[in-house]
Amino acid sequence: MELKSKDTRLFDVQLTYQSDYQFKNVASEHGNQAGEPYLSDEPDPVGNNSGPSTPALLGSAVGHCLSASLLEHMRFHGAKTEQECIVTDAQITVYKGPEGYPRIKEINVAIKANDGGGLSSQNRASIERNFKKHCTVSASLSPAFPINVTVQWI
Repeated sequence: MELKSKDTRLFDVQLTYQSDYQFKNVASEHGNQAGEPYLSDEPDPVGNNSGPSTPALLGSAVGHCLSASLLEHMRFHGAKTEQECIVTDAQITVYKGPEGYPRIKEINVAIKANDGGGLSSQNRASIERNFKKHCTVSASLSPAFPINVTVQWI
């Protein structure tokens, strides 16, 4: 993520209750809507599982951030990046915490990356050493719980 020559950037998500445990989410930055509104919900048995749950949304944020950072590093090193050159699976483990409440235990992220044959093994190693440092979300969350990342070059 680029700060656009600023010290900070402000991102907003407005959540509006719909029904049961469903909320409509509208993301924006400085009042400009970002994408289409989406529905979030709680999984069974509390909610209807009609939209992503909060752990899934967190996994999406972590997976997207890591994937975008990897893509940026691949392009910097001259990789041929095409649609679907990166496929990322994020698995979020929820457990019963010390006080008995559900907590995130860890997030495991498996990334399959296709560089189109454009990267040397040295470039791939450099990318793997550095791209995680540039992911705002995972770097901010990793002090709280492990975020385990693997990259498989295909």
